[in-house]
Amino acid sequence: MIRKRKLLILIGLSVLMLLAVVMSAYQMAEAYVLPTELTVYLHPDEGMNGTEALVMVRVQPESGYSIFYLYVFYDGAPLIERQPSEEAWWWELTSKRYAYSWDLEITIPADSMSGNHTVDVWLEYALGRFIKCEAT
Repeated sequence: MIRKRKLLILIGLSVLMLLAVVMSAYQMAEAYVLPTELTVYLHPDEGMNGTEALVMVRVQPESGYSIFYLYVFYDGAPLIERQPSEEAWWWELTSKRYAYSWDLEITIPADSMSGNHTVDVWLEYALGRFIKCEAT
């Protein structure tokens, strides 16, 4: 009886170790997944100088093990610099996972003139590379 119990414990520990190795390999493979799509929503899409605006940024994939950084420019002037992605809750507690979405309030600069303006969003990912998107 004791021998069977020891054998079951040994098998259980072996399965747990194997599962940990498989999950670690999965994380390593996913750690370097690059962003494939960057979408920017601006609301309201027009307004007076000094107006508050909401910039919503969504990235595909929606989350991952690498931290990304966000930059927001208004007519070339930086409004937000190197805003990190937030940690996301994940069922696996052995490593950090990050959410690739931002909801940020910006204030349209008071010195901007009327007319067409652009909001540029840059996403910095692995090794200092960027993916860019423009909202007008």
